[in-house]
Amino acid sequence: MMRIMTIKLSNLQNYMAIMREYASSICTGGFQTRPCVMFREYCKSLKLLRNAFICLFIMANIGQGAVEGQTPGSEIASLPACCRTATETAKLVSSVNEKAVQPGVDEKLGAILPLDLSFTDETGATKTLRERITKPTIIAFVFYRCPVVCNLVQGSIAEAINKITLKPGQDYNVLSISIDELDDATTAGKKKNEFFNNLVGGKFPDSAWKFLFGSKENIKAVTEAAGFYFTRVDGSIVHPAALIFVSSEGKIVRYLHGTQFLPLNVTLALTEAAENRVGFSIKSVVTFCFSYDSAGKKYVLNIMRISGLAILLLVVTLLFFLFKSGKREEKK
Repeated sequence: MMRIMTIKLSNLQNYMAIMREYASSICTGGFQTRPCVMFREYCKSLKLLRNAFICLFIMANIGQGAVEGQTPGSEIASLPACCRTATETAKLVSSVNEKAVQPGVDEKLGAILPLDLSFTDETGATKTLRERITKPTIIAFVFYRCPVVCNLVQGSIAEAINKITLKPGQDYNVLSISIDELDDATTAGKKKNEFFNNLVGGKFPDSAWKFLFGSKENIKAVTEAAGFYFTRVDGSIVHPAALIFVSSEGKIVRYLHGTQFLPLNVTLALTEAAENRVGFSIKSVVTFCFSYDSAGKKYVLNIMRISGLAILLLVVTLLFFLFKSGKREEKK
């Protein structure tokens, strides 16, 4: 870290002196140095400023790792490749290989799910995903012993589909797929009775919402294909909350994150699935602003990263102001 933080302090001091002189000249109306000459000197310092930005974001990422309890080696991963020694690179590769899977969603829009995988439903019938995904389909990766998050997700699904005009079984289907290989027809049937019968009632065809379970290998294959990652912690399963919308061809067209889903968003996602059209991804915004806290088992606002972005925007605004002010003075 100290290696990449080494900056020529004399150049930095000169740069700050130029900035102070420029700011002073704006306030007093007079220049000790011609604006064009000062601006050229200012431009020479852009490389130094760029390096400062790189260091700022590296510090933010390293700080994030310390707060979130990342595995050893995460601080090395934050370093640019050119700044790592051979020993550090070897240590990083080793730490990555040993690191447990971090819960989260890696959106794979446009990817095709492995439709030849077989899963069993609450009635004991075993079919492939190809036989079940015959129209736009909402997929919820849950597990039936989940005490909180999965109940919120499936409850929100029931509430949303009660309010949309699309016809279940005709325009779309719903699949709840357990990520716990220990689930069986009993737990799947109990969960279907809880959400399907109590919240959806007779308005929803029985075949339009299936509660599936399967082998560990098939679960891993389908969740990895969808970019849905989870891990076992102290006998429970830590996992993200999201819905995945796929077309009749098994193509992933949209993700909806969280535990609350607006009927409008569900309708739009199903419409995109019917048209086999990949929708907009909000992954970049969500993952930038939030990080998974493995200790607290929840997503938390990434203060350091957002602060770094705010500082960057502030500096860019200042540079733009200085540039425009210099242009006005040259015209005078």
